[in-house]
Amino acid sequence: MYLTTSIAVLITLVEQTELAEEPMATHVHLICLAVQPLMETAPLPQMEPSALMRLVDLWVLRLRGICAHQRAHVARAMVIVEVHQIIVRQHQGVKQLSELVMIQAQREMGEDYCTSPDCQFNYGPACDANKIPSGTNTSSIQRNKVGSVLYGSAGIYDCVQAGDMALTFDDGPFIYTSHILNLLQQYNATATFFITGNNNGQSFQQKRYVEEFTDDLLGKGEIDNTSLAWPALIKRMYSEGHQVASHTWSHPDLSNITSLQRKNEMWKNEMALRNILGVIPTYMRSPYSSCTAESGCEGDLNDLGYHITFFNLDTSDYLNDSPTLIQNSKNIFDAAVNSSNPSTDEFLVIAHDIHNQTSQVLVEYMLQGLKAKDYKPVSVGTCLGDPMENWYRTDTSATLGS
Repeated sequence: MYLTTSIAVLITLVEQTELAEEPMATHVHLICLAVQPLMETAPLPQMEPSALMRLVDLWVLRLRGICAHQRAHVARAMVIVEVHQIIVRQHQGVKQLSELVMIQAQREMGEDYCTSPDCQFNYGPACDANKIPSGTNTSSIQRNKVGSVLYGSAGIYDCVQAGDMALTFDDGPFIYTSHILNLLQQYNATATFFITGNNNGQSFQQKRYVEEFTDDLLGKGEIDNTSLAWPALIKRMYSEGHQVASHTWSHPDLSNITSLQRKNEMWKNEMALRNILGVIPTYMRSPYSSCTAESGCEGDLNDLGYHITFFNLDTSDYLNDSPTLIQNSKNIFDAAVNSSNPSTDEFLVIAHDIHNQTSQVLVEYMLQGLKAKDYKPVSVGTCLGDPMENWYRTDTSATLGS
C-alpha cells in the first residue's frame, strides 16, 4: 500500500466526523491534500483507521491551541511535520522523501510567531510572554551582588567541588515533577529546578513522536495560579531543600529579543515566584542555552544580579522520551560517569522534568549510578560552594543573607 491510501482515509475520517466543523480540521483536510503528491512514491503499509482517527483527534487538539488568530500556514507546517514522523517511523529507508517533507514544512512554517522562541511580543495576548503575574513589579528591587560565584558573563558550566553532582531540571513544574521529588526524597538527594513561568506552547520542531506529544503540549498556565498544582509543587521543592531557580517566564531565546523584553522575561518570573515563595532566585538558566555577549544578554543578566548556569553533562532526555530511546540518555550518563573519578571530577547535569521517561526511568537510574560511584547529589548552589542564603533575594534586600 502507498501512504496516499492512509492519507485518503484520514481525509475521509475528518469529513465524516464532527471535527469537520472545526476551522482547524479544515486545515488538516487541506494539508493532507497538499501533502499527497509528496507521498506518491512511498510504498508504505496502510495505517489502521483507529490509529488515523487518533491522529486526527491529536492534530486538531494541537492545532486548536496554536494561538489566538490561528495562522493557517503554521497549521499546515505542523501537520506536514507529523506526516513526516509517520514516514520515518514506518519506513526508515525513505530518507529522500523524508527530507522533501521537512523542506516543505520549513517553507510553510517560517517562524511560529505565537509561541516561543519566535513569539512576536507586540501582537497581543496570544504570546505567553504578554501575560503578567499579579503584584508589584520587581524591576526596582535592590540587586547587590554577594558571594564569590560569577554573575552574568559567559556563565557557569562546572561545579567547584570534586565529588559533587548537581542534577538540574528545566521547564517545569509539570505533571511528572512530583514523582521526581519523591525519588529525590527517597535517595536523600537535593537538586535544582529551573522554573519556567508560563511556557504554554512549544514550537513543533521540538516534538519528535506523534503519540507522545500530548505529554509535551504543556499548556500548563501561569505557575502562580492557585487553582493549579504548580504553586504547591514549587513550595514543596523549596521546603524540601531543593534549589528553585529561573528559566524565564515564557522560554524565549534571550539572544534574539530586545533588552527590555529580556528583562521583562526575568521580572515576570520573579513576580510569579515571589507570589509563591516570597523570594526571588539569583540563579537562572537561559532557554536553548542561548545568552550571548553580543546580544547584550550577558550584560543584562549581570545587571539583574543573576548567576547564568549551564552544564557539563547533557542527558539529551528531550530527544529520548520513549521507553526504547531513553537508553540513549542512560548511555550518555554512563559514559561520562563511569570514566570519571569522584576524587577529582564533578558534574553539572541537565535534564527536564516535563518528560515521562525522565521521571519514570532516567532520574532513578542517575541517582543509583551516582551513588554507586560515590558522587554526592546536591544543588547547583551547593556544588559552587555558595551558601543557601545567597540563592534568593527579597523585594527589599540583595539576598536573604545580606
